Amino acid sequence: MNFKEKWSIDKYEMGFSKVFCVHGVSISRVISLALQYKNDIINITFIPYEEFITNYDITKFANFEDLTECDLIAVIGMCNNNTLEIQLLKISITILYFAERFKQSSKRIKNFHKLFSPIEDYHDYFANYTLFDGYYTKDSIYMTSWYIGIGKQALHEDNFERWTTRIYGEALADSYDRRAGIPRLGIPCIDVDNILIDFVENILQKVNSDCEYGKKLKSALRLYYEVLCDFKNPDYTVITYCIIFETLLLKHDEDSQRKKVAARAACITCDNLDFKYKRFVADQVYHFYKYRNAIIHDGEGLLDFDNEMLFNRTLYGIKNIVFCIIKYIVMNKINTHSNLMDIVEKNVHDDGLERGFDYINLAKFGNPNYTMNLYIE
Repeated sequence: MNFKEKWSIDKYEMGFSKVFCVHGVSISRVISLALQYKNDIINITFIPYEEFITNYDITKFANFEDLTECDLIAVIGMCNNNTLEIQLLKISITILYFAERFKQSSKRIKNFHKLFSPIEDYHDYFANYTLFDGYYTKDSIYMTSWYIGIGKQALHEDNFERWTTRIYGEALADSYDRRAGIPRLGIPCIDVDNILIDFVENILQKVNSDCEYGKKLKSALRLYYEVLCDFKNPDYTVITYCIIFETLLLKHDEDSQRKKVAARAACITCDNLDFKYKRFVADQVYHFYKYRNAIIHDGEGLLDFDNEMLFNRTLYGIKNIVFCIIKYIVMNKINTHSNLMDIVEKNVHDDGLERGFDYINLAKFGNPNYTMNLYIE
């Protein structure tokens, strides 16, 4: 099998391509993605590192000495904008992330019958919201965080505020021995099978479409790359999640954003479920916006929040809600904001409510000392 047949990139094309070292995720075999940017199609091919090194003469690159050992090679076709290359690479990595989770979700859900199984067994949010940065697969638990680094180095402790290297005084030897760091759980290895490829194509079809949600989803996936792991900077993480919510759930310049995001997130995440599930999700999102408002309007940060455990639990729950919304948009005919609002209005009608805001327990939040539930009752 020659180079062209194996990767769909011949030596001439490789001469006009750029190669990126990616750390933190590996794949079983080559997979190519084609992303539309304006009137151009940009091809991005992911290749296992060992396969790339074995099959191509790296000395043919102008600066081959910068190619370091990594977990994954990304080859980007001719693209003359450095910023655009990175943005498209981030979107592509995030597409792999969501395709893998779509795949694991589909395999797990097949084990349950929705009419006879409790919602905690099959639903992508309610099966996982109590986990610490993880989600259930058919056979085990996978991490929801990917520790991705692009370039010469993998992520390390100095990339994270809470784990940045400190030099400890001699009286703090015990503290040094107990110091925390990046979880060493091994990197995720994606099995590139037909199921995964189908989900990649589903996501690409939506992202590359000319519909309103093609652009919205592309923006959300680019932003999501920054929160693939939640620990770099908690303040920026909160703001990024809120931007993703607002990108996907709001039109430009809507008012009452906190209420509308909470109600719409609940209806999309819990479409056709009982009212109590929608109220729980709406309350979680509405509460999450408390952190966003404290950061943006009051200049506060993680250390100013009263309950760090509650903050972390809320954050992991929010990550699962965002996943559910993106999955719903990709797998259903959500092409316009009107399509999304049709789902919201249907749920409001079916639950006998006057308005979507009624999903939020506003009376509870009216008390500044309210207690946030960690578990659905």
